[in-house]
Amino acid sequence: MKEISKEDRTWKEIMVSRTLHVFALGYEERCLAYPGVLSDEGLSGKHRFLCIVPPDEHVTWYLKRVREQHRTRIMEMLPGTHTGPWPEIRDEISRDQDLWDTYCLDISSLPRSLIFEALEQMNDAVQLGKNAFVVYTFPADYAYGPLQSPASDVTIHFPEPRLRANVKIATFLIPGFDVEYTNLALAYIKGATQLAPDIRWLLPFPGRRYAFYERALERHAELLADSKLVLFPQDELALALKELVKQAESVPALPVYFVPLGSRINCIPVFLATLLIRMQNRDANILYPKTLRHSSIRSTGFTTPLIERLPTNPSQ
Repeated sequence: MKEISKEDRTWKEIMVSRTLHVFALGYEERCLAYPGVLSDEGLSGKHRFLCIVPPDEHVTWYLKRVREQHRTRIMEMLPGTHTGPWPEIRDEISRDQDLWDTYCLDISSLPRSLIFEALEQMNDAVQLGKNAFVVYTFPADYAYGPLQSPASDVTIHFPEPRLRANVKIATFLIPGFDVEYTNLALAYIKGATQLAPDIRWLLPFPGRRYAFYERALERHAELLADSKLVLFPQDELALALKELVKQAESVPALPVYFVPLGSRINCIPVFLATLLIRMQNRDANILYPKTLRHSSIRSTGFTTPLIERLPTNPSQ
């Protein structure tokens, strides 16, 4: 992915096309980054802004208050923004497809459960001949301490394949900072299959900031032990997708489960790789633990938003 720049040819094309911009209200400052870029452009009526408001459950009152402050800032920057829950925004995206040539989806503050649903909508638009771009903003820094806690359950994105007893799977795990989520995912897979999973570790590197890579490695040192570790180029969509497909091809006889636990940016190549593998009539799915409670703000500040076009065909 590359930084958004007013001098970039692709960004100039987006600015002059009929574009629907979709982003999310969050309690991290980085939810303001992409709306800020759009505000600086002084856009005309060719552009529409939709802001997804995630559910309030599992969020402390303090985080709700911070999020409302961010809502006020977004409305100041982009007064015409329509805010609403995901089902409402999803329906509007689907209903008004004839109005737009280009879609831009900012996943920086979206919960993972909504990221994959939104990416499916963007992929549908691409198949209809539209241009679709994904935006992601890294924070300036991540906080430390108990910022959130996992629930005892997981989300499995596609209805099939399911995890079944005595059916071994290949697990491609992209760890983040929260080793508790990693342990829960592995325990769930082992419990459902009654077999030790075949784990392949893909460690995001360098994650735009080398310190992020070091922290994820340190938090998982005990779990990694002597395991084989693959460095995962998460900022380069084409390379990341190629690596995921390569890893899946190394276990042709096993169903594939991707477990994206690092930065949300990893969800993009994971989604595309899963689609591609499924197109080849192989079993592939995405699994991630649910969150029981968000208790504190996970990051501070933000960097320049990154942008990447979704491919018409993931294999290209």
